[in-house]
Amino acid sequence: MKPLLALFALAFCLSASCNSSQQTTTSEADKAAKTQMMTEAGFTAATVIVQPQEAGCPVVIKLENEYLDPIDLKEEFKKDQLEVWVKFSRLRRMNRCDMASPVSISEIQKKAE
Repeated sequence: MKPLLALFALAFCLSASCNSSQQTTTSEADKAAKTQMMTEAGFTAATVIVQPQEAGCPVVIKLENEYLDPIDLKEEFKKDQLEVWVKFSRLRRMNRCDMASPVSISEIQKKAE
């Protein structure tokens, strides 16, 4: 009786782990498809960073290898480490801080969690 119970428990564990693996793969595929769709639509993946006042720019947007100074970022997006999709236009004006270039936000969306 015990070997049969152990065999049943093993089969249950294996089937549960197979399902979780499938869900992870599907989730990764969905994430990749969303990234491709947003990139094709002209969005760039970014992270909002809230800084201390002394830094010059109260909020910057971090791209893969540069920082942007959004002059018109809505209050709802001014959350530290918020991951977003953003479309922006570079501005020809004096920088407010040394580390970031001034930009105007044309579209911004929170990344789905």
